[in-house]
Amino acid sequence: MLIYAGTHMQSPPGIPEQLLGTWRSTEPSYEGRTFELGLANITFGVGEGKAETGFIERVETDWEEHHFVYTVHYVQDGVESQCSFYAESLGKEVLYFKNQPKIKWVKDKDNF
Repeated sequence: MLIYAGTHMQSPPGIPEQLLGTWRSTEPSYEGRTFELGLANITFGVGEGKAETGFIERVETDWEEHHFVYTVHYVQDGVESQCSFYAESLGKEVLYFKNQPKIKWVKDKDNF
């Protein structure tokens, strides 16, 4: 099991540096929403300038159907949670959440 305490200035174990940063969906229904992976946190921009942030506890990486699946375990407001996603290709900077595989998220070029 990979453990990340969130105090080191490096990417969390199991998350490639290319995945750090802010991601935006190309779906109109997700306009104004973001997904951000930081060195120690994960943030979901839920619209209207509001965000929910959790602190990364650990990251698990698995191989499923021709791609890596990253599961980020985090704590938000004292509650443990997780989210899983996969990257289409690290060179293309596109990812998909495992529970919404048809919704594409593209990395902002102006961060990280």
